[in-house]
Parts: sequence; C-alpha cells; structure tokens
Amino acid sequence: MSGARLQARLSDEDDALIDRLQTLMGLKTRTAVVENALMLLAWAASQTYEGLAIASVDEKRQRYNEVHLPALDRVKSAGGRARASAAP
Repeated sequence: MSGARLQARLSDEDDALIDRLQTLMGLKTRTAVVENALMLLAWAASQTYEGLAIASVDEKRQRYNEVHLPALDRVKSAGGRARASAAP
C-alpha cells in the first residue's frame, strides 16, 4: 500500500490506548486503528455539520449521551452559519 506517512508524537497513555483499541477491535496494525478513527471522525464531522447530534443511545433506558468535542463544536458552528446563509 502506498500513501502518505504520518509520524505523531503521542503520550505514553495515548500510545497504550492505540494498543488497547487494536486488541479490542481485532485489528492487525496500529495503522488500521488510525484509519478507523479517521473514518469515524470524518463521519461525525459531516453529521455535525448537517446539524445532527453524535451520541451513544441506551434504547432500553431511553437515554442518550451526546458527544462534545471542541473540534466538533466548531464544525457545528460552521454548518449552522452555512445553513443560515443558504436560507431564503
């Protein structure tokens, strides 16, 4: 596989988190962990831009817990401004 190479400086905790996620998700490489994380973040950003909430849902208890990340809050604001400027 060819492509760009990414080198990141991680804390020991984040490095261990990648290893735990790799094991938990049954992924063969640390690269696969990063690729999956990017796919999830891209999806979350697109949904947030459209004005939708990203949340975990407990259907049994009828509760949800919305994700709040500063980066997604900025995407939400940008999407809101874009929708407002496109309104008739």
